Amino acid sequence: MRKSIILPGWMSRVKNYRMGEGSDIWEEFGDPMKLPEAEYIVCHSLGCHYALSNWQNGRDNKLILVNPPIFKRNIFAWAWRWLRYLAAEGPGVSFHDIGAKEIIAGIKNCQKLMQPDFRIVLKKLPKENLTIIRGKNDNYFCDREVADFARAENIRLIEVADCGHNWCGGLKNEVLKIIGDEKS
Repeated sequence: MRKSIILPGWMSRVKNYRMGEGSDIWEEFGDPMKLPEAEYIVCHSLGCHYALSNWQNGRDNKLILVNPPIFKRNIFAWAWRWLRYLAAEGPGVSFHDIGAKEIIAGIKNCQKLMQPDFRIVLKKLPKENLTIIRGKNDNYFCDREVADFARAENIRLIEVADCGHNWCGGLKNEVLKIIGDEKS
């Protein structure tokens, strides 16, 4: 079994994370979706929704959710948050190597993944195998409300100063501390 894999955020690719192996879920999205095997499954943003949608009871993998947007909100609330996020942080991904067909599929898959309320799934997971890493400046998707939920459910929460929603060195360093990997 692999040590760790990464499931990227919306329309991003594994190579953008510089974390080794992973699954380009936005290219390989299908029904039913199969979660790759690894000791640690590291997910960012909507990649967290992908993992939680496919989590089966009895798995003993360790799950690291980085800036998970776990609350169910209507499409208008998500759109408003997304616009505020874009104005503050920018898209976080390059769309240069993504075609129109992929973008349309990505939007459809995004809508599908945003339907469930993942608090229900998180309440059922073994807390010793679950960590949420939150950029303290993420005021858009993994906001204080998500942090308060994690604390109330006794989920291990790591808040990283000087980080927002986009993947950055500070978030990556916290992931590497957990998995005990010295990759840079």
